[in-house]
Amino acid sequence: MAKEVLAPKDAAIEANAHQNFVYSAIQTGKMRARRERGRIYIFRDSFEAWKQRLNERRKLREEEEKLISAGA
Repeated sequence: MAKEVLAPKDAAIEANAHQNFVYSAIQTGKMRARRERGRIYIFRDSFEAWKQRLNERRKLREEEEKLISAGA
């Protein structure tokens, strides 16, 4: 497999997410992928952009939880 693409399993491991979350991102168009001989390959640039957005959302969620716990 070329460096420009990765398998959903590898993407899930790298992003620290469940595989179903990766497949959902592909299905909803948040991540570009191609099907080849019955396998799915995710484009690396699309994955990197998706992973960055995912990490930003995780950071925001963490900050929200800190604010909620500080106010309680």
